[in-house]
Amino acid sequence: MGKTKGSSIAIPIVRAPNGGISVWCQASSGEINVGVGGEVKHYELYSEEGAYIQITPFEDSFISVLVTIVVYSILACLVMILLILGVSFFQYICVNFKEPQYEYWMLVLVLFIGTYLFDVIWYRRGIVNFNAFGDQPYYWEKGGAFAQIGITREMIVEELKSIACFRGYGNFLPSFIAQFIGNRFHVDAYIIYFLFPSLTNAVLFGYILPKIYEIFHGKKVFRWQILMALCGFMILYKGQLVGLLGDFYGLTLYLAGTLYAILIFRTGDRKYAVVSGACFSLCLTIRTSYLIGVVLFIVLMVIMTVLNFTGKLQRNNIYMMGEMSGKCAAGIIAAFTASFLCVCIPQVYINGLQGHRGLFAYDKDGAYGTQSTTLLEQSADYALRGYLAGYPYSIYDKQIHSIRQEAGYRDDKEMTMAQCFDAYAKSPVDTLAAILKRAFAMVDAKTNIILPDERWYTHTKYYIFSTINYVFIAAALFTFLNKRLRRLLYKKAELLFWGVILIGPIAPLLAAKVEWREAIVGYLFYISYVCAFCFTGSIYDEEKKRAIRESNFLPFLTCTVLIFHTVSLTMYHY
Repeated sequence: MGKTKGSSIAIPIVRAPNGGISVWCQASSGEINVGVGGEVKHYELYSEEGAYIQITPFEDSFISVLVTIVVYSILACLVMILLILGVSFFQYICVNFKEPQYEYWMLVLVLFIGTYLFDVIWYRRGIVNFNAFGDQPYYWEKGGAFAQIGITREMIVEELKSIACFRGYGNFLPSFIAQFIGNRFHVDAYIIYFLFPSLTNAVLFGYILPKIYEIFHGKKVFRWQILMALCGFMILYKGQLVGLLGDFYGLTLYLAGTLYAILIFRTGDRKYAVVSGACFSLCLTIRTSYLIGVVLFIVLMVIMTVLNFTGKLQRNNIYMMGEMSGKCAAGIIAAFTASFLCVCIPQVYINGLQGHRGLFAYDKDGAYGTQSTTLLEQSADYALRGYLAGYPYSIYDKQIHSIRQEAGYRDDKEMTMAQCFDAYAKSPVDTLAAILKRAFAMVDAKTNIILPDERWYTHTKYYIFSTINYVFIAAALFTFLNKRLRRLLYKKAELLFWGVILIGPIAPLLAAKVEWREAIVGYLFYISYVCAFCFTGSIYDEEKKRAIRESNFLPFLTCTVLIFHTVSLTMYHY
C-alpha cells in the first residue's frame, strides 16, 4: 500500500457485496485507513503468524443481486419459451407424421458426414486434453510404431511382444491405419483417424439401435428420436466422438453382434451368422470386459435354438427361426464359429509371442502396476480401500473401507480376488450397501466422461449437468417401476435381451471400482434406448400417454431428482 507513512493508493473496486481487496498481514505490518465515498475505516494489520484480512466496503449493496435476478429471470423465460416450442413441435409431428419414412443407409451416411465435419472442426479449434491423458497416448504411439515407414518384420515382432497383455490388437488398429495412411500420403493422421469414430457413431445411432427397436416393436423410430438419442448420450460421452480409446468401438461391435444374432433367428440366413461372429470376436479384441456378456448371449442363443426345435417357442416369438432344418442350423453354427475364430487369429499369434495360449487378450499377475496381482485384482483391491470410483474423479467411502478392515486385511498388502470375496462374505449387509453405492456412482456422472477439462466441484454448471442426467435416470426408472407402463412400453423378449447384454459388462463393476467409461452400455440403454425411443414414443399412442398422465410421473420425477442430488452430496468427499 506504500512504504512511507501517510502514502495512499487508489484501487478500483466493483460495487458488489464481494467487491473488495484482500491484504496479507504479518508481524511487521502497520495499519491502514480505507476510505470509500467519504467514509473512512481503520484496520490494524498486525498478525503474528500471518493471515489475510478481507476488506469489502460494499457488503450491503444489492446491485449485483438485482442484476443476477434479472438475468436468471430472462433465462427462465427463454427456457419456458423453448419448452413451449418443443411441445408445439412434438404436437406438430404427431399430427403430420404418423409413420417414419427413411432408409437406414441414408441415416448412417448423414450422421457420418455430420459427425466427421464436427470432429474436424473441433480438432482444428482445439480439443481440450486431446491425446494427453490416460491410455490414449499409448494407443496412438503403439499404432504409430507399427505404421512407421521402413519397419521390418523383426521390429514388428518386438513391438507385438511389448503390447500390454490385457489390450487386444483391435485397440491399435484405428491408430495404426490412420498413421499408416498419414505417413505415406503426408496428411495429418488425426484427420484420417476421425473417420473411425465418426463411422462408429453413425452406425450405432443410425442403424444398430433403431434396428433393435424396430425388431422388437415392429415399427421404426422417428428421426427426431434418433437425434434425441444421439444428443442425450453425447451430453455425457461427447469425447467418444474423437476419443483414441477403444470403448466406443467395443460397445458398438458388442451391440452389432447381438443385433445380427437376432437376425439369425429371424431369417435363418448364414451371412448374419458370419457378421455376428466377427463382431463379437472383434469386440473382444478391443474390450475383454464384454466377454461375460458375449458368453451369456451365446448361451441364450443356444437355449433358444434348443427350445425352437423342441416346439416350445410360439410362432410369433421374436427368437423364432421359422422353418429351419437341423442341417441349416448346423451351417449357421459353423459359419458363426469360423468367423469368430478367424478374427481371433492375430491375437492368438500375439499371445504366442508373449508365451500365453489363448484366443483373447489376457490378465495376469504383474500385468499392470505390480508383480503380485492381476489388473482385475488391483481394481477390486482399490475398491476395498474405500474408493467407489476411479477416473475421472475419485469417491472415497469409509463404510466400504471398513469391510476390508473388519475382515483383517491391511492397506499395505494388496488383496487377491479370493481375499476380496472373503472380505465381502464376512460383511454381507455392508457389502449390499457397497453394491448399491457403486450402482449409484456408476450413473452419477458430473462431467463429460472423456476429455474433462477440470475436476468436479460444487458449482452451478455441474448441478445443471447432474440434473439433466438425473432426469434421464428418473424417467427410465419410472418406466420399469410402474407395472402398467412397463407392460405398455416394452416387450418381454426385449427386456430379456437387454437384461442379458447389460449384466455382462456391468456386473463386474459392482465388485470393483467404477469407471464411468466402462459403464457406457448402461448409459446408452437408459438415455438413448429407454428415454429417447421407448418413453418418447408414447406421444404417438393415446393409451401410453394416458397411462403416463394417470401415474403421477411429474411428482415422481421431481422427488427422484431431489433425492439423487441429496445422495450425491453425501458421497463426494475427497
